Amino acid sequence: MAGGKVLSHLENKMRDCDGMFIKGHNVPNVWRDKISNSNRGKIAHNRGVPCSKKTKEKLSKALGWKNHPMYGKHHSEETKKKIGLANKGRFLTEEHKEKLSIAHKGKKCQFRRVGIKHSKETRRKMSLAKKGKIPKNMELMREKRKELIDKGMGKVWSKNNTFTDYAKQRFKEVRKTLIFPKKDTTIEVKVQKFLKQLGIEFFTHQYIEIEHGYQCDVLIPSMNLVIECDGDYWHKYPIGREIDKVRTSELIKDGFKVLRLWEHEIRVITLEEFNNKLEILV
Repeated sequence: MAGGKVLSHLENKMRDCDGMFIKGHNVPNVWRDKISNSNRGKIAHNRGVPCSKKTKEKLSKALGWKNHPMYGKHHSEETKKKIGLANKGRFLTEEHKEKLSIAHKGKKCQFRRVGIKHSKETRRKMSLAKKGKIPKNMELMREKRKELIDKGMGKVWSKNNTFTDYAKQRFKEVRKTLIFPKKDTTIEVKVQKFLKQLGIEFFTHQYIEIEHGYQCDVLIPSMNLVIECDGDYWHKYPIGREIDKVRTSELIKDGFKVLRLWEHEIRVITLEEFNNKLEILV
């Protein structure tokens, strides 16, 4: 019975928090020496059985970093040299690297886990060690960047702290593909519903190529018609935004018909009234 208790105690000591056995190199020598080969086989049969919360707490204290055999000790200079020479010229295989990556996935850095912080002197040494080291491909990236700037491209800010022509052009190209807002507003949805009921084919958020290009709310190609659903607040009812007036005139100049509807109008408009507005334009 006593032997069974000892074996049970050793089993708990040998497990980690996930219920798997700790690798031999992580188990203190004082424990490994007490486990016979026959007991090792018996312990292996219980592999995968999770330990209780209480056991986990005990195990955490038992295997704490302060209980490590090397806690508070330092290798001598001679030992450090031997370790360095022994590992010199060794390279990890890709398979080994993959295994290490999987093993350390999700685990915090040793220093963060135990709450240790590097001293100011150590941080200074680390900074000096990395100083002057250029990452791979950095030189090539710098050359490419320089070529773009020489051609008048790549530079965003000019000397007077304004956007360059290249930057403005890039912003316009990117803006063509963006849709704001991500979701259609309620007034846009109502207009789209009316068009479906009338059997009129339409497209939403199409980019219009005019001087002040933008994405219209609704485009009806068969009628060459653009419908804008203007919110009372955002489009400044009843005055209207200046840019909206400019775009309307540019659309008409390019041969488009434009129907602008205010939010309060769309809220109360009926299908018949909406159809009449379309017929007047057509």
